[in-house]
Amino acid sequence: MDPTLLFRVLVVAKGFEPAFFTKVDPQKGTLDARLKARAARTMPVSQIVTGRVLAPDKKPVANAVVSVEETVTGNTTHGSPLEGADPLAITDESGQFEIRSPQKFDAVNVNVEARTFARRRFNGVKPGASPAELVVTPGAALTGRVMSGSKPVGNIAIGAAQTDRRAGGSFVGAFVTGTGEDGRFCFPNLPPDNEYAVYGLMDSVRGRGALPTRLFRVKGDGSSNDMGTLQFTTGWHLAGQVTLSDSKPIPAHTRLVVGRDTAWDSGSVELPPDGRFSLTNVPGEMLVLSARINGYRLSDKNSSLDHYNPFRLIGQLASDTTNLIILLEPGDNLPLRRNRSDPDPRNLPLGGIESKQAK
Repeated sequence: MDPTLLFRVLVVAKGFEPAFFTKVDPQKGTLDARLKARAARTMPVSQIVTGRVLAPDKKPVANAVVSVEETVTGNTTHGSPLEGADPLAITDESGQFEIRSPQKFDAVNVNVEARTFARRRFNGVKPGASPAELVVTPGAALTGRVMSGSKPVGNIAIGAAQTDRRAGGSFVGAFVTGTGEDGRFCFPNLPPDNEYAVYGLMDSVRGRGALPTRLFRVKGDGSSNDMGTLQFTTGWHLAGQVTLSDSKPIPAHTRLVVGRDTAWDSGSVELPPDGRFSLTNVPGEMLVLSARINGYRLSDKNSSLDHYNPFRLIGQLASDTTNLIILLEPGDNLPLRRNRSDPDPRNLPLGGIESKQAK
């Protein structure tokens, strides 16, 4: 990894308060993680989620990670634990776990992850005296092979993410594995009965080509699914400029983020003062672009502005695009405009203001 990276580390142990340690530098030696003993239970049971993680045969699953993804309070769903609440818990030898919150809440939505089992989401887990039973299953295996022409492509990262990402659903985030020297890869424990977007991570394949997203449905628990060969392509050239309407230079360390709408993947490039950028081997698919600068917003003049998410551009990349001009202007993000009569930019070529400048 980049030796300049610093980390935020969460340490969890039974009988102790979870603790975050910030700006951890691996090059400075061992982390001395001192935890505070958890006080005797004075918190009402209505603010504590208790439960067990079990295998299908009802045997306990030890060392499973139960992480809080959302907290439900009344009609409001918070996209994180409440302030001061346990962000996650680790099951003990009997599969038991406990998550506490100093504030009242109605339920939590959690992800459960354990070795040799499929990651699974459980919605609406309620606090109280009755412990929840969360049953995890082995899931489905997905295999394939990456080739460039007739040659296998080894040592790259392959991602897989469920395509159904509706709020309140079963989406549990992305999975990542690597290819061997023979180009083969395997996801051993995916949530079963799901359609997945499978793709090569852009940062992993950079300089070698592009591995476009491919959709594939896996079958039920215990199934083995071979999606065959994924072929490298040369991808497209994406270049242009991020500009400010007041003609000021782009602030230092501003990054242009290029994401893929179907894949759970993104890459970024740091912009110079003139805002120019050039990316090669970009997959030909629906892309999402964003650049955040304090005090500025994406202008409505950008033809690919996503009016449901006005902090980004969205559109199709189906050819070399080397004159993309992205305009930012002073102000807060534009409001959502759900009733626009304009064509959906998702179905149109990716564009900024270059076509209007040409006129």
